[in-house]
Amino acid sequence: MTETVDRGEITTNSGAIQIPLKEKPYLPTDKGDNFAYVMLMKNGEIVSEPYIPVHADIVESDGHFIIEVNGHENYDDQEAINTIGEVDNHNYVIRDYSAQSQFPPFDAVLVDYYVAREGNAAQIEITADKFGGNYYLEASTLFRDQNGVDMPAEFIIPNCKVQSNFTFTMASSGDPSSFTFTMDAFPDYTRFDKSKKVLAAIQIMKDAGSMTLHRHSTAHEDAHDKLFM
Repeated sequence: MTETVDRGEITTNSGAIQIPLKEKPYLPTDKGDNFAYVMLMKNGEIVSEPYIPVHADIVESDGHFIIEVNGHENYDDQEAINTIGEVDNHNYVIRDYSAQSQFPPFDAVLVDYYVAREGNAAQIEITADKFGGNYYLEASTLFRDQNGVDMPAEFIIPNCKVQSNFTFTMASSGDPSSFTFTMDAFPDYTRFDKSKKVLAAIQIMKDAGSMTLHRHSTAHEDAHDKLFM
């Protein structure tokens, strides 16, 4: 999760800042790793190295989850946030600042953190030492005829295996990132035709009329037969 929190929503506590988040961050004390990073911002730009919030039990207050970030012990910058008292715990500070302020001036913070999910989540792993399983692949697309009419179509590979070579492509222009992978296709039956094996099939809806089509499940339903009559 990434979340930007305005300065006005942040409070102070004995020289530390307390930041309210919409989701409960995953900050275990026994994993030996960092799971959240806080960066100070001013005028929309990041002005600090990442701070590591205190990994502890998270307190919920008014529908928000509060994390705490310690600053630096020496400070004399009056533009810094309101500071009270000395800070005794500096274990989570990445580095000191030449201005010797507890926190440099900022008007917002950017928080990059993980959240824990106990259900409705799945993970697919691609490893170098294990071969992936075989999958039934369906992809929705459009098929254009000679008259330039686009018709809904389903591209089906009934039996495929993902190869180990793949490519990630990312761009800074705002375009979606792409994940290109190569698959081997093997002959098999589609769910709609058990009479012969195919490497791939394209099902084209030539005339769906005014029907609104919805896929309710991967199991066969009688309503699907209308599409192929």
